[in-house]
Amino acid sequence: ATGHPSSQSDQSRVIGNLVIDCGRSGINAAYPDTIIANNTIINCDTASPSDVYAAGIAIGDAQNPTTARPRASITGNIVRNCYNGIVVSDSAVAGVDGSDYSITGNTVTNNTNVGIYSQAPNVTITGNVCRGNDKNIQIETTRSTDNLVTANCIVDGTTFGILASTTGAGTMIYANTDQNNAANSISADGIPKF
Repeated sequence: ATGHPSSQSDQSRVIGNLVIDCGRSGINAAYPDTIIANNTIINCDTASPSDVYAAGIAIGDAQNPTTARPRASITGNIVRNCYNGIVVSDSAVAGVDGSDYSITGNTVTNNTNVGIYSQAPNVTITGNVCRGNDKNIQIETTRSTDNLVTANCIVDGTTFGILASTTGAGTMIYANTDQNNAANSISADGIPKF
């Protein structure tokens, strides 16, 4: 194929950018099919507790609902010193069957609130390094069904390593390395029984 990369597929691509000192989110996308890879995001909105989308990377249909099932690959990014590191969401739009997000191989450090934050179903969180975030990984809302959290290195969370609160069925957390998290390394109280 020739021409502009966007002419080669239906995917939106945000690749290889350096984003520093932004007001809200470093990269914010609400497209049905997105690749976010190899970006560095530093110092994006470090103090907005009422705005979950104040993040280095924020993606999902909750911000701009569509009738397409959202899919995204978030890979190889460095996100540090933001309010939230990476946030994925799904607003339960009528006629849309969930989402499909892959968050893989990112380095997410020293974010004020959550390193990686899932509020969506069908999210795979694997091979990431999360260090020094308040909650290194958090899975939340009853829409967060069938999340898989595996093979992550989770270190020095100022409260939790992994927090699964009010999640839907099917969430699995296994084979992660958790070390030196101030409260619970893994808090799975919100995971219902299978």
